[in-house]
Amino acid sequence: MYQYLIKDLPKDERPRERLEQGGAQILSNIELLAIILRTGSKSRSVINLAEEIVTKYPSMHSLKNITLDELMTIKGIGKAKAIQVLAALELGKRTNQAILERGLQIRSPIDCAEYIAEEVKSLEQEHFIGIYLDTKNRILAKKTLFIGSLNRSLVHPREVFKEALKHGCASIIVCHNHRATCS
Repeated sequence: MYQYLIKDLPKDERPRERLEQGGAQILSNIELLAIILRTGSKSRSVINLAEEIVTKYPSMHSLKNITLDELMTIKGIGKAKAIQVLAALELGKRTNQAILERGLQIRSPIDCAEYIAEEVKSLEQEHFIGIYLDTKNRILAKKTLFIGSLNRSLVHPREVFKEALKHGCASIIVCHNHRATCS
């Protein structure tokens, strides 16, 4: 692994400058992580740290549930850098969720499945979720009503309807994930 510092790169190849000139969408995952990490360590450049994270967690999906302790196992990633990465990941999750929130119209079961799939696909336990709609089937609110065990969720209708009354909704969609397990 070539050990180079950002300052050793030509200006037009540095991640921050590339972002400024062409936008974030042109950067690789390594370059984006390098910007988030800001600096390297005494023995490793910021690019090397970002490369190791991307090598260890090659898909964005695998980064989705990474923990503070897992990040800190990477030499050169201390608590502060790990927290920066986790904060950036959470901001990305929230941004993605905000796009799918209030005002989205649910016209079919497929719309509902697309709306909820990203949120529930990697959950480790059963989740029971209420989606509350207005008269034009636009989302007023969404709430996880119950979190169960690995393969079971006990639901009481009182909680479902309490949220419906709270939001003054015209209709309700309830859904839950089926966590498949292999043995």
